[in-house]
Amino acid sequence: NHPQSKIDEVFFKFLDAPEQLKEYEAGTMDVIEPPVSELDRLKADAARSKELSFASRQCTYYYAYNVEKPPFDNVHIRRAFSMAIDRQSIIDNILKGGQSPAGYFSYPGLLAAPHQEDYPGTGIKSDPEGAKAELEAGLKELGMTVDQLPQISLLYNTSAAHKAIAEAAQQMWVDTLGINVQLTSQDFAVYLQTRVDDPPQITRAGWCSDYPDTHNFLSDVFRVKGGNNNTRWENPEFTKLIDEAVQLTDTKARTDLYAQAEDILVNKDAAIAPVYF
Repeated sequence: NHPQSKIDEVFFKFLDAPEQLKEYEAGTMDVIEPPVSELDRLKADAARSKELSFASRQCTYYYAYNVEKPPFDNVHIRRAFSMAIDRQSIIDNILKGGQSPAGYFSYPGLLAAPHQEDYPGTGIKSDPEGAKAELEAGLKELGMTVDQLPQISLLYNTSAAHKAIAEAAQQMWVDTLGINVQLTSQDFAVYLQTRVDDPPQITRAGWCSDYPDTHNFLSDVFRVKGGNNNTRWENPEFTKLIDEAVQLTDTKARTDLYAQAEDILVNKDAAIAPVYF
C-alpha cells in the first residue's frame, strides 16, 4: 500500500539566499538553501543545527577561460591563474559544506571518472610557487611585464556565494601573482547570453551531471566549441581520447583515457580552472 499524499500543492519562491533565510526564520518558507555566510551561525544554533543538512551533488564549480582573449591566449598565464587558487581555503573559509578541492573537471563519483591520486602528475593543484613560475614563463613569451598586461575581468552571475568566492580568488591572484582582476556580476539571463556572445577572460561556471558517467562531463561540455563550452577552446587529441573512451565497455580502460583527457583540459591546455566538487 502506498501512503496517500497529504500535500495539496508545493509553492516555489525564487529568492536570493539571504531572503530565503529571512522567510524561513519567519516561518513562511519550509525548505531553503541558506547563504554560506550564515552557516557558522546556523551550525551553532541548537534548534537550527538540527534542521540543517548537507548532501552531495554531482557538480563541479569552475572558472572558464576565454582562450582567445589576451592574456589568456597564453597557456602559462591560464595555468598560473589556476595554480594560484587556494581551493581548500575557499572550502574552509567560505563554503563550509563538505566540498572537496577539484583538480580535474569530472566529478569523482561518476562511472569511469579518474581520481587524481591514481594518476600522479596529472591535473592541476593549488601551488603558489608553481603559479609564479608559470606567470614568469607566460610574461616572457608575451614580452611583457605584469604592469603591461591588459585589464583582466571575471564574470559571475549575481549571488552572494559566487561573489564571496570571486573575491577570495581575486585576493589570491593579487597575493600570488600581483595581478588585480576586475569582478563583474550580471543577472543570470544576461550572464548566460554574455557567455555565448562575448565571454570575458574568466567566467564563473558550474556543471552538474545529467547522467552519472564521465562522458556527460568531458564530452557533453567540452567536445566542441559553443553550446556548453564557452571557452572558445578545442583540442583534437582531447576529442580523440573521449571519442575512443565512449566506445569501450571496460571501465578501467575508459578511466585511463579520461585521465589523459582531463590532463589536457585542466593542465596541458588549462582551458579551465576547476575549483571544487
